[in-house]
Amino acid sequence: VPAEQPAARAGVAVTAAAVTAGAAVQLNKAAKKSAKKQLVLGVENVLRSGGGDGAEKKLAAVQAAVGLDDKAFEELKVEVFALYAQAMVFATKGEVHRKEVEDLTALKRVLALSGAATGTGMYEAARSVYSAKRVWLEEPSGAGGDVDPDAQAAQKELDKLLFLADRVFTDGETDEARAYENARVWRVFGLKDAEARARVLSVALPFFRSVVKKVVSSKDRASVVSGMQALVQETAE
Repeated sequence: VPAEQPAARAGVAVTAAAVTAGAAVQLNKAAKKSAKKQLVLGVENVLRSGGGDGAEKKLAAVQAAVGLDDKAFEELKVEVFALYAQAMVFATKGEVHRKEVEDLTALKRVLALSGAATGTGMYEAARSVYSAKRVWLEEPSGAGGDVDPDAQAAQKELDKLLFLADRVFTDGETDEARAYENARVWRVFGLKDAEARARVLSVALPFFRSVVKKVVSSKDRASVVSGMQALVQETAE
């Protein structure tokens, strides 16, 4: 029996290593998918129960169940937040509902995301939206200069994303932090400050008007009107 050549043995070793590495990657993907699913279910459970003091313990239980260290679990939380934000943008074809703003803010709090982590989540959501709608965002007109309906829808979804980002960045953040995180999102789409602010305002004004109409309490009505006026002032600056 001829002796096995060193080169042949090395080739077998390389092939075995490649197979092992490939299997490890697939295993990691499967584990991450499972962890993401468990986190989503955990978050939904917390939100259904109204959040509250038990949210932190429930998330800690999820982290223990999926076996991730703090850094990996934080990254997973940011990814889940980004997925929720992206889903919100596409769910209503650009229409904004009051509950969406409330839900996104509640999600940030339940996940215990810092301002920086929230900013990263919205930035990643913006990148996903841009990737999915790039053709229509960059080419708003169809043949003969006609406005493409798909392009119109994409523009509305972009406006909604900008508005949701601006709203969630107001939750417990300084003006400087809000401006910084907004600018990160705007840059994904190559928007200048003035255009981005105008887009936010184009959604904010009808949004707050509709909220005012639905508010029964005169005290709440005054609060919403005050908030709308403040937003107009901020956006105009």
